Amino acid sequence: MQRGSILVGCSGKQQTNDTAFDPKSFYSYRLDPAADVPALVKTHGGPQTKIGG
Repeated sequence: MQRGSILVGCSGKQQTNDTAFDPKSFYSYRLDPAADVPALVKTHGGPQTKIGG
């Protein structure tokens, strides 16, 4: 489910008035603020030495 997204340099129709799959139906989670996502991807994206080793 999308909430608080930041769209930069996008064109076309942004569909925001419908329902979507809500993961809360299956497990608990905490949303990260959209503004934090670029830094989180830089920190946690790609191969991780601490996973599966």
